[in-house]
Amino acid sequence: MGIQQCRSAKVQILEVPQLRVDPPSVTLFRGDSLLIRCLSQDTDRRFGTVGYSWTKNGALFQSDPNGELWEDLYPDGSILKVNNLQKSVVFTCIVSNSVAPVSRSVHVTVVEPGTVTLCPQSDDYGVSWPASASGPAVLADCPKRGTGLASRICEQRDFGRPEWLVPDFSDCVPEEVIEITNEFRGLTYGYQKTNGSNVLQSCLKFASTHGATFLPGEGGILLALLQEVSVSFEFFVVILNAEFFSLLFLFMRNKCPY
Repeated sequence: MGIQQCRSAKVQILEVPQLRVDPPSVTLFRGDSLLIRCLSQDTDRRFGTVGYSWTKNGALFQSDPNGELWEDLYPDGSILKVNNLQKSVVFTCIVSNSVAPVSRSVHVTVVEPGTVTLCPQSDDYGVSWPASASGPAVLADCPKRGTGLASRICEQRDFGRPEWLVPDFSDCVPEEVIEITNEFRGLTYGYQKTNGSNVLQSCLKFASTHGATFLPGEGGILLALLQEVSVSFEFFVVILNAEFFSLLFLFMRNKCPY
C-alpha cells in the first residue's frame, strides 16, 4: 500500500496601495492657496510601511513652509499646502509599499482674476462640478455607485462665454461590474468557479437592471468586457450562445448610443 503525505501552503497576495487625491483637479485665481489631500486608507500595512512623496511638474521638490509644504498624516495619507499660486501646475502624489509605487496627479489651473469667465459650479448627474476654466478636462469623484473618476470639459464657445459639455463617466466602474470582471478573470486563469454562460447572464442582468439609468459613457466598461468575453470564448459564443450574446450586445448598444 502506498503512503501519501500532504502539506499545506499559505499564499498571501500583496496589493499595491489604493490611492485617491482630493481635489482631483481645481481652478484657482492667481495668488490663491491650495490644500491637496492624498489618502490611502484601505492599504494593507501588514507587509511593510507606506511611503509618500510629491512631485511638481514631474520633479521632486523640497518642502518649504513659505511656498509648498507637505507632511504625512499618520497612518493613512499626506497633505500638500501650497501658498500664493502664480501659474498652472501639476502636483503628483506618489505612494509606495513593498509591491510597487502608485501615483495620482492633480492638475491645477491658475487664471488671472477678472480676465477669464469660468464655467459655473454645477450639480449634475450626481456629481458636484466646481467652477472651472476652459481647457483640460475637469476631474471629479464618480457617483457613489462606482469607483474611479468622472471627467467634464468646460469649452469656450465665444469670447467670454464658456459652456459645460456632457460629462464622461466611462472610467466609473460599478461594484457589480467589478465582481463580474473578477469572475471572468478567474475563469480565464483556469479557476472553474463559473463559466462563460454565467458571465454573460450576469452582464445581461446588470444591463437590464441598470440600463435605464446609465450615465453618459458608463455602459462603455460593460461593452468592453463583452468584447473581451467574445474574443476569449469565441467558439463557445458562436456554437452555444450566439443568439443570447447578440441580444445582449444589441441591448447595450441601444442603451449606450454615445
